[in-house]
Amino acid sequence: MNNGIVSIKTSVENDVLAIEISDNGCGINKDRLEELKKQLREATVGSQSNVGLRNVNQRIKLLFGQDYGCDISSDESGTCVLLKMPKIIE
Repeated sequence: MNNGIVSIKTSVENDVLAIEISDNGCGINKDRLEELKKQLREATVGSQSNVGLRNVNQRIKLLFGQDYGCDISSDESGTCVLLKMPKIIE
């Protein structure tokens, strides 16, 4: 695919920092997307795929609680990973 675009957007609402990373690729098929979401929910150990995404999700949850972490969505217009964590000002 030519002219691929990756965008990163940030927002803060109700003291929650949201970081959205998205692309305009062909997306992830429905079965694979459900498998990815299951791995994130269950923090599946043993599978060597998607280790980075699982690690990021687990670390966010360990640091900030179960209300925070990663979510992934996808359709034919691209894929989006959303990271949520509390806004921290030091």
